[in-house]
Amino acid sequence: MANLELVTKLAEWGTSDEFTGELDQWMDLRCTIFDRDGNEDGSQPLDWGAAFQEYNTWLDGQLEKFCASVGAGHEEVSMAVAETLENGRETEFFPEFMRCTEYDEFAAQMRQRAVKTKTLTAQKGANVGTIQPYDISGIWAADKSKMDPDGVDKTLAYMGCPFFARKILKHASKFVQDIVIVVDGNKPGDTVTLVYTLQLFGTSIDKLTVGEFVPVKNLWGKWIETKACPDDECFRTEARKHPVHEGTTSKGRWFFLDGDTNRLVWETTFKRPDQPEHVYSQYFLRQGGGEKSGAVRRASMIN
Repeated sequence: MANLELVTKLAEWGTSDEFTGELDQWMDLRCTIFDRDGNEDGSQPLDWGAAFQEYNTWLDGQLEKFCASVGAGHEEVSMAVAETLENGRETEFFPEFMRCTEYDEFAAQMRQRAVKTKTLTAQKGANVGTIQPYDISGIWAADKSKMDPDGVDKTLAYMGCPFFARKILKHASKFVQDIVIVVDGNKPGDTVTLVYTLQLFGTSIDKLTVGEFVPVKNLWGKWIETKACPDDECFRTEARKHPVHEGTTSKGRWFFLDGDTNRLVWETTFKRPDQPEHVYSQYFLRQGGGEKSGAVRRASMIN
């Protein structure tokens, strides 16, 4: 079996609902120890290193199951991954579990998950719908019944994602797994926090400030400058220094309630100088925190 074919099968297995469910459970149970800074001397806490070793032991056990399912040896799979890793561009699109075999990536993802866990806990049972017209705060899970595989494939191609990663995600049941939105207010200095988990990319946290440019990492780990700009009808963000493509590229994000207050649409509009505008939408259902009431408004975010 060719190396790329084997790595693609590994990535498909590693983005399946069954495996990602087990991975999420493992990481979520252990991520809280990463909710603190490192040691004063710059070293990493010992329990972080112990968790990393435990993760690799757990992952080895999972990989043995994969090897048996495809009739390949553990060494063959390891060599295929090592060869593919030499291509830095495609490494960016490796599933989270593969990138986390590197300690820095593992620690970064565990810290992101710790923040997500804290944010989820704070949002559960919180009063919702109190900030108008941007009543989109809450916990949202992907509506898998409305997944658009062709839309995902076209979107990733537009973003420059390599074929093998697009093939994996086209057959996934969801692209964005879940999102937590916390709108603290719509006045200058208030914050808007987005915590979301994407297939392949792991957990990301965007903490935006109304009226001020702040650094936020995009999916490629590159810093972009983004600010939230509310107006009478929407919440939007503006971004500059967006290094996804050469030339001027922008990405608009709209979050709005679809018909009732417990359904959310995340609509993304991509604009590149060399291609027509592209739009992709994903749908979400409210999880916990009670039902919202009040006016249904559209919130937009452009970055």
